[in-house]
Amino acid sequence: AAMVTLTGDVETIGWPDHFVTIRVTGPGGLILRDVTIQSNQVGLLVQDNTAGVPAALFAERVVLRGAVGGGVFAEGEGTLAQFHQCHVTGARKLPPGFAFGGPDDSSTGHEFGFGVQVRYGAELVMERSLVEQSASIGLFIEDPGTTATVRDTVISRGGYYGAQVKETAAAHFERSAILDATGAGVMAVDPNTAVTMADSVVRR
Repeated sequence: AAMVTLTGDVETIGWPDHFVTIRVTGPGGLILRDVTIQSNQVGLLVQDNTAGVPAALFAERVVLRGAVGGGVFAEGEGTLAQFHQCHVTGARKLPPGFAFGGPDDSSTGHEFGFGVQVRYGAELVMERSLVEQSASIGLFIEDPGTTATVRDTVISRGGYYGAQVKETAAAHFERSAILDATGAGVMAVDPNTAVTMADSVVRR
């Protein structure tokens, strides 16, 4: 199948209605295949709705290039984001003065710049993929109940860390490589945060 390319820019910046290229909200689900997303916005947002109903995404052979703030955000208990043979590259920091204003987000002043962020109890499954050249962190996993399973994947050249796991979240890396981050390859923070690795490499 031919690759479909989505491009875009925004004149009005506001979270999330005016700063996300593709948004999936519970109880919805979306399958993406053979798509390139290149825009001056967050690439993909997968999140539960205001009633807490989770969303689902399956992405295969999807490229997210140059997103601002982050390539992928997955949020909410029960939300599932699956990536197979995907490429997240060149995630950039937020513009000066920008702050997300969601009801559960007090991140005013944060720069973001994540390749993939998973939080608020969501689940990530990433296989045979590449996350590279993120301005801050390649893979950021946080909050109780949040989990990430990463197989046969390379995370490289994170501006701060290759991967950060915090606030009792859990991440498992299998046959994967975390390479050439500016700071730590893997940063695990807070008691009861769990990071396990099998047949994997971390190199600085």
